[in-house]
Amino acid sequence: IMEPLGVAVHAAMEFPLGGKDVAVVGCGPIGVMAIAVAKKLGAAQVIALEPNEYRSSLAKKMGADALVNPIAQDPVATVRGLTRGRCVDVVLEFSGNIPGIQAAIQYMKPEARMAAAGLPSKPLELDFAEFAYSGKMIRGIAGRLMYNSWDQMAGLLRGGLDVTPGVTHVMTLREYAEGLRMMKAGEGSKIILKPWE
Repeated sequence: IMEPLGVAVHAAMEFPLGGKDVAVVGCGPIGVMAIAVAKKLGAAQVIALEPNEYRSSLAKKMGADALVNPIAQDPVATVRGLTRGRCVDVVLEFSGNIPGIQAAIQYMKPEARMAAAGLPSKPLELDFAEFAYSGKMIRGIAGRLMYNSWDQMAGLLRGGLDVTPGVTHVMTLREYAEGLRMMKAGEGSKIILKPWE
């Protein structure tokens, strides 16, 4: 789990989160770990945006204060409501979902920051003038920072960070096909394969 946790830590530590309203977009293995990290770093409110019910329930276990299904709910209106119209200070983007990213830009307050680790499958259209006038910032997150992320992870773990709920299954190497099926179906988060039985 060191690689996904490293990405989660890299993204969550890119901008100060203490006392901030934070949206986590996409609650796969990296996203749910980022929720736990954001809470450990003192985020005032963590809003998880995820359409998959299994992953959404896991986000709650990892410490999310509010859950938003961006398919069943209007994500912009819902996040604005959860922040009493203030919008969020920081977005941690792990979905790569273009409508999700576009919505996140709308519920970011002026001067807000986005750490973007999700990879869209095609180019993203952006109203650059509106974005520039609002002073918002997007910072790309490419993996983790060697060896800085490891040191940060070690410190967070020593300080009580618990990401064990993010490991949903431990399977044998012979069960890899079932593990892959579960991941693709959204029926598991981080699935660990062990080479022994």
